[in-house]
Amino acid sequence: MEIKLEPSEVQLGLPLILEQDMLKKAAAKSRKEVAKLRKAFKAGWQLPSIPDGIVNFLLQNSPSAKVDITTY
Repeated sequence: MEIKLEPSEVQLGLPLILEQDMLKKAAAKSRKEVAKLRKAFKAGWQLPSIPDGIVNFLLQNSPSAKVDITTY
């Protein structure tokens, strides 16, 4: 079994939308909060990991299958 982690177009745009929204909300609070958020977003956006238990769920019918997890 091979599991590919590929972002969809929605996932690629989501970080930008989240960043803009969070910066707007933080701007109402303080400049310090905005700087903190900008620094966090500059560090990069990570795709969420595979949810706990999903591989076990997929292997229920094939317990002897080999699992390779590939990221793009």
